[in-house]
Amino acid sequence: MITIRDINDAWLEGAEFRRKRRRHIDFTYGRQWGDTVTNSRGERLTEGELAMRGGKSPLTNNLIRQMVKNIVGRFRRRLESGEAPCRLDSETRRRNQTDELDARMLEEFLISGCAVQRIVSERRPGGSGVWIDNVDPDRFFCNKYGDPRGMDLELVGMLHDMSLREVCLRFGRGDAATQAAIARIYGSDAAGAGSVIGRGETEEFGRARRGRCRVIEAWTLETVGRILCHDRSTGTLTRIPAAESRRVAEINRELRRCGKPELSTREVTALEWRSTWFAPSGEVLHTAPSPYRHGEHPFCVRLYPLTDGEVHPVVEDVIHT
Repeated sequence: MITIRDINDAWLEGAEFRRKRRRHIDFTYGRQWGDTVTNSRGERLTEGELAMRGGKSPLTNNLIRQMVKNIVGRFRRRLESGEAPCRLDSETRRRNQTDELDARMLEEFLISGCAVQRIVSERRPGGSGVWIDNVDPDRFFCNKYGDPRGMDLELVGMLHDMSLREVCLRFGRGDAATQAAIARIYGSDAAGAGSVIGRGETEEFGRARRGRCRVIEAWTLETVGRILCHDRSTGTLTRIPAAESRRVAEINRELRRCGKPELSTREVTALEWRSTWFAPSGEVLHTAPSPYRHGEHPFCVRLYPLTDGEVHPVVEDVIHT
């Protein structure tokens, strides 16, 4: 079973990507003299500081921001004209404001080369149904993979900040004792104290902003045992957990008693996506197999161009030109 340390390791593997993304954001929004250099005296300072010490005033001609705005603007015009096809029903589009959501996602994709959306079906103050959220790459983690389609993803997830009330509502199962245990996990400040011990960026991984609780959502592809049950009377084939073999035996006893054909069974091994929600100190708040009809995780992930597993966004090309 996945542990909080496994997730922390996956998070730390993305440290270089997050560092590059922050630099790309700085260049996009005009903070282009912030790279650190070493002067002739061995002092570490920014390029802007070095220039000012030499009596020069650093200038910024922000062509990157204009390029990004032009591309996003053209995308918005396609949406308004109906040229960009959308398979979502009108209610889902209205509830999620998908035109704005996708425009912001495109901007992120140009800057960082990373586009991640989380698509779930749940009840929120804005209504019940399908909800789509843009995921901040600074809160996202996954195993290192190389297939542009993400076919070799085995671990994927994100960091959440929730109020203590929401954590108890989501994971307390309506039980006062369970909710009290959750409150003890997070402590009186409800700020995710007691994070895992790791290397660099651990505090950012395990601690929420003040007054909130850090909850870590992780989805893993696991090997599980299954029993294939063939009901010859109805011609149906059902797959059930291996742990329920006793129930199958009871059903067969009842079928024999009634003179009906028994279920034919065969044990098989299958791959299953499972969600596990952690407190930063490692306690499991909830775990369950994928509830979705597609049987997978709820994240839509695209990294560009993912050549040999590397990410190189459009903005990076302009910076290095």
